[in-house]
Amino acid sequence: MTEQWTLVEGFLLPVIIAVILREQWGDAAKAIGAFLVCVIFATVTAYIAGQLDLSNPDFPKLLEQILAVLVVSITTYKGFWQKTGIAPAISKFTG
Repeated sequence: MTEQWTLVEGFLLPVIIAVILREQWGDAAKAIGAFLVCVIFATVTAYIAGQLDLSNPDFPKLLEQILAVLVVSITTYKGFWQKTGIAPAISKFTG
């Protein structure tokens, strides 16, 4: 179940990231901001799925979750959200 949610999460995150990031930020700041959003969402997903026990964290599983969300997010941004103009329009609208 977690794998399917990771795909949905990664697909929708570029829209959320477009709302959070600011147009006037430089490319490096935007990249770091997008990475941090992916880390936060992946960590929360792993925790909710019971894959992240804070008393005995499974860091390889968490790293796998973070990388999966990041790769799906970047791929869908470049292949769908950016090409359709949806994410850039949201970014311009929200500032």
